[in-house]
Amino acid sequence: MKLGYKIVIIALIVAVGFFYFQGVKSKREERYITKVNSIITNIRHRDYFAFHKELLPELAQKVSIERIQEYMKHFAIERDVQFHINDISKKSDIITLNGELESKKSSIPLEMIFQEKNNTLYLISPNIANQTIEGVDLEFPQP
Repeated sequence: MKLGYKIVIIALIVAVGFFYFQGVKSKREERYITKVNSIITNIRHRDYFAFHKELLPELAQKVSIERIQEYMKHFAIERDVQFHINDISKKSDIITLNGELESKKSSIPLEMIFQEKNNTLYLISPNIANQTIEGVDLEFPQP
């Protein structure tokens, strides 16, 4: 086989490999974006129970619906908001997404940490505009 044919075949193999891995990467990012958009929609609609179901089961046992309600009251998310990923980091089964919620009026920083169990993404820590669910203090009436 001539050298020119070998070069063309190797270039084709490299190009196919490159586009395959780009496709896998974009599918993974699409999965994360879909999950974040679902969570943002839950916050926008004030759907406390749907948001609670997104949490890691161990965390869901510790976080009450009242705490989620208190967390969500800080946000007025518009319908036209878009999530843009700035960075994705993955360490074993922990995925951290850094990005921004952008609308026509403003841009809000967002960091979501997920844990993948049984091919399902569970929310560990939502951090929207430096507000975390763990940082919400509830004041109950004293007896």
